[in-house]
Amino acid sequence: METTKIIKEFNECIDRLLQRFQINHIICISSDCIVKKWDFKKVDKYLDKNIHHRIIINSAIFLNSLKEDKLLNQYSENEDLKKYTRECSAFIHKQIEELSQLGENKYTLNELIRETVQKIESEISVMNYDSWLRIKNPNNYDEVLLLLLKNERKSYRKSKMDIETFCMPFFEDHFTFRKMLLHHIKSNLADVFSKYLLLPRINTNPKIEYTCNQTDICELILQFQMSLK
Repeated sequence: METTKIIKEFNECIDRLLQRFQINHIICISSDCIVKKWDFKKVDKYLDKNIHHRIIINSAIFLNSLKEDKLLNQYSENEDLKKYTRECSAFIHKQIEELSQLGENKYTLNELIRETVQKIESEISVMNYDSWLRIKNPNNYDEVLLLLLKNERKSYRKSKMDIETFCMPFFEDHFTFRKMLLHHIKSNLADVFSKYLLLPRINTNPKIEYTCNQTDICELILQFQMSLK
């Protein structure tokens, strides 16, 4: 497989991985609503009755997509994240490592891995609750927070749901889980980089050790020039 094709597939693999790791939807569970046997009409009535009323959320499922029913529980979601990580790791060890061993395009691969590690680090840096709130903005956008009642879901804004009192440990756990998997990919890239691609930057001049003085070097250059005439 030619180098450009491998690099293209590698970039696509990393982009898919980073997109897959994003938390786009949170399915919220309220014990209070379950105990009271509320449906969404009663929830809406309660929220409309007083602007200060909020639904207290006790548990949550953190998802990337709502499209696949088989992934709408936390165990399946986490297993799928690990599958994506394994696939990306296998691509690195097979395609990128084999390509690096050939000795060709080393500077290209060197820069590719540097840029990819920076991209992963950038994604890791925003895997926290404050960044998530800023990016997803659940007070202004629907389909971010969804209340689960009787196997049905309905979207509510954050102003209507208290997700912080009981659910902050869930956020911390799931952000940490995703960061751990991304650190694994980063470690795979560091292994390849250190084994095959630890090169000086292209704009770095090589250092040449010599034992003679500068006059001897000048005379040698002059003699070489004279021999070419």
